[in-house]
Amino acid sequence: MKGKVLRIGHMGYTASLSIMSNAIIALAKALNDVGYRVRVGDAIDAFLSGALP
Repeated sequence: MKGKVLRIGHMGYTASLSIMSNAIIALAKALNDVGYRVRVGDAIDAFLSGALP
């Protein structure tokens, strides 16, 4: 999986959902800047579907 996976670490239970959402938005925008087509809304939806119980 080398070169295909990106891990974003966070501060466990002290991290807030809004801070992590902002990180996902920034990542999606950065990926768009380097040529990957990422829809920010889709990235947030995917993140939230795995982050919420």
